[in-house]
Amino acid sequence: MEEHIHMEYETNLSQAFFRVTVAEPYTEDYQMPMLQRNPIDGILPIEGCGVNGASCYTYGVGGCASMSDLYAKDCMKKADIQELIGRLLEVIEILQKHMLNPDCLMLEPEYLFRKAGKWWFCYLPVQKKKLLQSFHELSEYFVKTLDYEDVEGIFLAYELHKATLQEKYDLKTIMEEYEIHEEERKKEEIQEPDVQQEFGNVFTLSDEEECEEEEYVLKRQFHQKWRHKVISHAEMIREEDGWHNPWKRSIWHSPGKSWGEWDDLMTETDGQEESTNL
Repeated sequence: MEEHIHMEYETNLSQAFFRVTVAEPYTEDYQMPMLQRNPIDGILPIEGCGVNGASCYTYGVGGCASMSDLYAKDCMKKADIQELIGRLLEVIEILQKHMLNPDCLMLEPEYLFRKAGKWWFCYLPVQKKKLLQSFHELSEYFVKTLDYEDVEGIFLAYELHKATLQEKYDLKTIMEEYEIHEEERKKEEIQEPDVQQEFGNVFTLSDEEECEEEEYVLKRQFHQKWRHKVISHAEMIREEDGWHNPWKRSIWHSPGKSWGEWDDLMTETDGQEESTNL
């Protein structure tokens, strides 16, 4: 959270509010009237005013639960990430149609809310942080919060975190490429021969069959190591931020091809700046 922003909740008998105070004088341009006259599905209702030289923005959050509260104890799943990203891309498209700046979306977990089975976002007209940077930081939260028995979720979160290290990236393209690789991987898993079934009942193997078995075993070992490397890197990210809760770790032993290659594994210090230059 940026240092010049203060957040607080306020409730009464009939309503619940989420208030964000920004330490700068309140000014109003076309954004607030646009939001108030054209309610956008996915954007929380907003009111703005000036208070003691600061800007105060109030959002209606009745019936909502923040992401930070939802996953304070529970773990995220791959489906949760995909649902959030799908919703985010929809909201970005709608904002652009209304000539509103998607960079004004606040993507910190405490500003993301779930209501009636959907995600809702806070739009802050004076937001300083770029959306690309905000989402990269959110991807770190995914890595830290994921259920480590959901191995496919780990791979998705890791790939998002890695891909968003780039100075410029396209989240929609990243997800489209991920879906393509997922389909290819699933097809290869279905087509992969079962070594135990194919060779287990044969007393002697031909040279060709031995080579096929050896290739299969090596491939299997490679992907086990790749998965272990991803989990280890994700664990490092989580521990760096002070998350010390025990993780349930599960190495999935499927021989299918995973998205990414061994040489692609990297950390933020591998040839990257500490902060994304946007």
